[in-house]
Amino acid sequence: MAEWEKEIAELRTDVKYIREDVNIMQKQIRDLNKTSNMGLGGLKVFLLIGGILGAIWTFIKITDWYKTKLPLWSRGTMVEQKYYGG
Repeated sequence: MAEWEKEIAELRTDVKYIREDVNIMQKQIRDLNKTSNMGLGGLKVFLLIGGILGAIWTFIKITDWYKTKLPLWSRGTMVEQKYYGG
């Protein structure tokens, strides 16, 4: 076998290994994208829930709803309110 044939055989094996490495890297990139997308989705849900709770809390604070509209069980019974000024 001539020397140039050996070099071509070596180049072919090198190309084979490079292709395997590229396939592995592409798989890792896909896995990383999937993981980051799941994290991003969780962050969006967290921000949405936080925004809703913040809006509710702001509404309650602005209207002082929590002082006047609480159910009776949270302010005591009717008897306690009558005699103790609840």
